[in-house]
Amino acid sequence: KLKTKPVYDLGCRSFITWRQRPYLFRCRNVRPVTQQAEFMYQNVTLNPMRTPTGKINSLFLSIQDATAEALMSQHK
Repeated sequence: KLKTKPVYDLGCRSFITWRQRPYLFRCRNVRPVTQQAEFMYQNVTLNPMRTPTGKINSLFLSIQDATAEALMSQHK
């Protein structure tokens, strides 16, 4: 809820990184043989969706697989 407020109120993007929260939606790791993670780490971007009049009624999520980055960071 905290991350969606600026999207609706200010019309700007909001971000959730895997370091803040490993995942928003728990998904299985799509490469379990080559990567040792039980779930997919995610970077999430929350984007405003404007109506033709400029009003923000909804948002859309962009989810990026950050599993490789997370595992490399954890093994340092």
